[in-house]
Amino acid sequence: ENKDEDVLFEVRAQYSKHVEIDPEDAPGKKGWKKFAKGPLRLQRHKENGKCRMLMRDSIGKTMLNLSITHGMKFNGRRGQGKASDRGYITFTSAKNESEMELYMLT
Repeated sequence: ENKDEDVLFEVRAQYSKHVEIDPEDAPGKKGWKKFAKGPLRLQRHKENGKCRMLMRDSIGKTMLNLSITHGMKFNGRRGQGKASDRGYITFTSAKNESEMELYMLT
């Protein structure tokens, strides 16, 4: 792991991204696509204080690496304990200067 960062929080999670489902048959139609599942860490750099979310798979490949920036909005709902009623967190992150991406953590 990175010696320049402190792990502030760690939890097992799965991340999904709101993406175009089938661009050929239904252009513009979006839905949730599941991506990686594994340990999600919130890390803070020791010197500059910048935070990021990092998820790696079982062999150490980076699956999610997003900077936490000022003004990011996180929304969520706490689960009720049943597998069918799990909690979630949604948030947006900048894809580039003009586009945002919507993510969900479960």
